[in-house]
Amino acid sequence: MRKLSLDEIKAMPATDIVNGLRGRQFSLLQSLGFHKMRAEMNFTGFVCWAIIALTGLRKEASPETPRAMNLRSKGRSKVEKILERAAPCNLKGDPPHFGCGTVFGFNHPSLGEILRFILICVKKYHDRVNLFPVNLPWFEAIMPIVHDLEKIGIYVMPIITPSTRAKMAKKADSDTMEVVDSLSDGLKTLYLQKCVEFIKAGDSIWVAPTATRQKTVFRSIGCKNGNVAIEPQTMTLLALTLKRYKVTDCNFQVIGVVPPEEFGRGLNLFRTYNLGMGCSISMQSAIGTARERMPCGGSRFEFDFLSNIANTVSGLKGRNIIAPNSTDGT
Repeated sequence: MRKLSLDEIKAMPATDIVNGLRGRQFSLLQSLGFHKMRAEMNFTGFVCWAIIALTGLRKEASPETPRAMNLRSKGRSKVEKILERAAPCNLKGDPPHFGCGTVFGFNHPSLGEILRFILICVKKYHDRVNLFPVNLPWFEAIMPIVHDLEKIGIYVMPIITPSTRAKMAKKADSDTMEVVDSLSDGLKTLYLQKCVEFIKAGDSIWVAPTATRQKTVFRSIGCKNGNVAIEPQTMTLLALTLKRYKVTDCNFQVIGVVPPEEFGRGLNLFRTYNLGMGCSISMQSAIGTARERMPCGGSRFEFDFLSNIANTVSGLKGRNIIAPNSTDGT
């Protein structure tokens, strides 16, 4: 993969950047000088590659031939069997099947729940395409298999999360960070456009409101009690973006995640997660509360959505991950 200059990255449209990444033409992290950040995800990338390699999906021809479709079906079955052993989970509640696009929102304590969600997608939502926003370091780690993931209905889009941006800012000069911020804005815009496209097609979006790994549902007790504004306003942004593009039929589905005891931030392979399907919220209700402001700032929808995640997590006996130093799930 070639190395881009700062000027090349700055001048390149976001669509070309994503296409270049998907084609493994270059590495943004190496081009920007964040080699270590890319190396940190090598193990995760290898695990994901190994799972796909074991299914035979990498050998499948791309045309929609009967043979290719048969290989995809067999590949999905193998992915399901591998993940049931390597990424086990107990799921409470029936995964809903709405007749419209769905936004699944979940708490994000580790990378491990993503593998469990992929298992759910393969088992329960194989008739849909499922969009996952992926932090740039993780996206670069799985670049060799992004096209293979699409064969089982998993589509990934790179973004730069606030926590990754903060890590970059500690190591980079102002010129580099100017490019990073421009890049971040472009990737975010492209991701939101993709969200609209997926929902209009009746497909699914899987997203963590925190936009980064966070051990607890709420960042602080103040956020939990409604005294401190919740940032970022991820669910609100999605709802208002869909409204702006005249999407009227969509459901927002709450999912609670309780990782295994003494879990790490990684994949937590061979350890059981508890997942729970919470309430669903209609597009009309989402827009209504997205426009209502909380006294502390931010939208009512964001606060209510995280509160619903907290209630679902509490029902899974995960009260200790509601908020820092909190055991109260109410």
